[in-house]
Amino acid sequence: MSMLTPTVKRRLPVPLQRRWWAAAALAALSLFAGYVFLADITDIDYAKRWLWLAAATLGLILWLLRRYLPLNHAPQAAQLWPGLGPGNWLTVGRGLLMGLMAGFVGLPLPPGGLGWLPAFLYTSAAFIDLFDGYAARRSGQTSRLGEILDVEFDALGVLLAATLVVWYGKLPGWFLLLAAFRYFYMLGLNWRARRGLPIAPLPDSVFRRRVAGIFMSFLTVLLWPIVYPPGVYVAAAVFCLPYVAVFLRDWLVSSRVIDPAAAAYRRRWAQPAHLLQAWLPPALRLGLALFLVLNLVAGARPAWGSFLQTAFDWTPATLLLSALNGATLIAFLLVCLGVLPHFTALWLILAAAADILGAALTLPNGLLLAAACALALLGGGRLALWQPEHDGIYHHRMGEEEGGREKEEGRRKKGDHE
Repeated sequence: MSMLTPTVKRRLPVPLQRRWWAAAALAALSLFAGYVFLADITDIDYAKRWLWLAAATLGLILWLLRRYLPLNHAPQAAQLWPGLGPGNWLTVGRGLLMGLMAGFVGLPLPPGGLGWLPAFLYTSAAFIDLFDGYAARRSGQTSRLGEILDVEFDALGVLLAATLVVWYGKLPGWFLLLAAFRYFYMLGLNWRARRGLPIAPLPDSVFRRRVAGIFMSFLTVLLWPIVYPPGVYVAAAVFCLPYVAVFLRDWLVSSRVIDPAAAAYRRRWAQPAHLLQAWLPPALRLGLALFLVLNLVAGARPAWGSFLQTAFDWTPATLLLSALNGATLIAFLLVCLGVLPHFTALWLILAAAADILGAALTLPNGLLLAAACALALLGGGRLALWQPEHDGIYHHRMGEEEGGREKEEGRRKKGDHE
């Protein structure tokens, strides 16, 4: 969700041109390996159709890299870096993985264990996204190129993953409109720029990063071949609402309809935001605690709740079931206490989804799924015992020295004044 992305027309030095050709060679090698692998496992026709789609997307990835290579310099400098640096190479690798995933759009879900391949490719790309910025900061080679490619590849990856999710019949077609919100946003900014209308810069937002990260995680899970409706509809409702709200707020800020720094705006929204982020999670945790107690007292045994029945059966299958059910019980207790709520709520999401797949969507497991999704997004709120991931992941970027963001913001403002 960035502002308009500038391009600079300049002659690239030979070392940077060679880096681009190296990335192109890596893309060609990945295509060849993927084609040989799929042709051997499936059939030639399937592999050829995958090849054309993947090649077209990788061509777009390479075009974006070439277009923004003139911005391979530090944010507050004009001198080009001679190489891409480890951070940008990781970002390029992330783009290559998304290109390989795009080859499955329009094709049937790969058979057998290959059905996990699209999810594996997108999960790997999302995992690299955690470390490319870290590698750039640790190597001292941050760049405008890396910042822009990160945003471009995030948006492209979300759109490709959502297209696969819709193609596999897990969500209706309108879900693609949500996945394309970033492109609608940029089109709106370009429209305002052409008309000479003012465009306000977006302030840094912890909640925006949190929603984007959770939404990408949600798409990853949707690509799993074991996840199907109706449970995904409940999770989609919980995750899509804040995703839409963030984009709408960003548009209102960019178009100067609202000013988040204004005193009137802060007075109007401070109380609702405080209730949502501070006190809704404790209410949800209390509800989960009551849900657990009532199930134990009533003797109800959902798909994840047969722990006591299987705890003393020592066959391998029941031992595994006992371990999974025991882990679910522990996750329940940790979430209710507010211990690592962002992470432990993810296990409850899987447990509720397993119950829905194993039985049916009911009011109890639907509410359980919705509450777990909300806690994974919001965290534990007030009265949570321990949630280091809440600040560690969203308030501090890996590899960034203490106060680094404030120093960088100061340098940007100084550059603007000069």
